Amino acid sequence: MTSRLTIVTGTARQDNHSQQVAQALYGTASGCDVTATLTSVKDHIQKAETIPPWGSGGADTVPTTWKQLVADTDTFIFVLPEYNHSYPGEWKILMDSLYAEYAGKKVYIAAVGGGQFAGARVMEHVLPVLVNFKFVIGNERLHVTADAGNFAADGSITDQALANRITTFVQAVVAGQGV
Repeated sequence: MTSRLTIVTGTARQDNHSQQVAQALYGTASGCDVTATLTSVKDHIQKAETIPPWGSGGADTVPTTWKQLVADTDTFIFVLPEYNHSYPGEWKILMDSLYAEYAGKKVYIAAVGGGQFAGARVMEHVLPVLVNFKFVIGNERLHVTADAGNFAADGSITDQALANRITTFVQAVVAGQGV
């Protein structure tokens, strides 16, 4: 059985580096033995309002494309930029729309940030949130410097070391599915 992998860009900001990283991950995953889907929080969040999964208007009463995507996914890669030393609010709003549906799903993080630490703080902040949702957290991590020089105008990777790290990361994620 082929595993189902969903790559989620965790920001809705225009012209963000996370989208380029997510596209590169998706392109690499598409060449592996996995059914890959690429989505973004902007595809699922229409307004800055937290609606919990229970009660009127929540995912328990209103079917959403996010709830169906979560149900159909075995493993997630969240591509999260580091904004003000943490994760984007719209990603947290999306995550808070469900709860029980995440339990037991495998998850990996690709952090995008400036400087030599490339998203290390977002990684620190997001792990307790994922534990709370009862995700199974994969050991592999990907840190990408938010450097415009990493990608060409067409979205292709210009830094061979980054291309190699993305390939290694995706191969490890695909190999680690189902654990």
